[in-house]
Parts: sequence; structure tokens; C-alpha cells
Amino acid sequence: EQTQVDEDAKQGVDLEFRQQVGTTSTALRNETMGDSTYWYLSLLAVDPAYQRRGIGQALLQWGFNHADTHSPPLEVYLESSEDGVRLYEKSGFDLVG
Repeated sequence: EQTQVDEDAKQGVDLEFRQQVGTTSTALRNETMGDSTYWYLSLLAVDPAYQRRGIGQALLQWGFNHADTHSPPLEVYLESSEDGVRLYEKSGFDLVG
């Protein structure tokens, strides 16, 4: 699936680095999920001033709810920074890679 990008959004972005990260991320996702159909939570973030208030868990629950609307329910995949690992493991995710 292709998405359109606002050209102004590219201002200040190291596109070569972004491409390298994207290629690595896609390879790991494909290796982990194989040919299965899954719900990909591509970016979850909470402003540090609002962390530890259940907002991250609410965002995850939103993703789980959407994945569950499919028949059969879809697995959920995401990538995490070190800061997010604890929340995701607490929510039942396995650390891979």
C-alpha cells in the first residue's frame, strides 16, 4: 500500500538514513510475521509530560480493539524504543530481534 507524503514533511529529514532504517525495519517485520496478516501499530508516542497516566495503555487498547474487529482477530505487531519495552511486555508482547 502506498501513502502520499506532504513534501513539506520531508524538511530537515535525512532521507538516506530514513531509507536505511525503513529497510531494516521492514526486513525484521517480514522475518517475524512471515506471510500472516496482522495489525501494525507503526507509531505510538506519549509526550513525556503525560506519561505514566495510562495513555500508552489506552493507545495499545485502541490497536487491540481494531485488530479484534477482524475475523479471525489479527495479531498485533509493533516496534519499540527501549523506553517502551516495559509497557509492551506488560501488555503481552514478546521481545524479538
